[in-house]
Amino acid sequence: MKLSSGENDNLAAMIANIIEADLFINLTSIDGLYDSNPVHFKKAKLIPLVREFTEEIEFAATGETSSAGTGGMKSKVLAAKKVTSIGIPCIIASGKKKKVLTNIMAGKEIGTLFLPMADRLNS
Repeated sequence: MKLSSGENDNLAAMIANIIEADLFINLTSIDGLYDSNPVHFKKAKLIPLVREFTEEIEFAATGETSSAGTGGMKSKVLAAKKVTSIGIPCIIASGKKKKVLTNIMAGKEIGTLFLPMADRLNS
């Protein structure tokens, strides 16, 4: 079975919901969500914290993919929206960084942290 564009991000979000995860970490090829695509815009800035899903956040997340993935940042942000809507915080970070998981668990500011939504849905 082959997963199509963004399905792995969606599947991971559903599993996080089922197991009632304390944190959802989505590793990717870049450092997190940027205000514009850093491949095309050298002045793109990493967004370290997302408190709510605004038009600007959703616009920043494009469906453009790298050679290593499918779905692009858009599918990762949609997965983040799913898990945060049920109360699970999410971090999108680079899987290319050494000790990324160790550093996240140590509380270091890495990637983009999406806070759980104030109005949560039931699982």
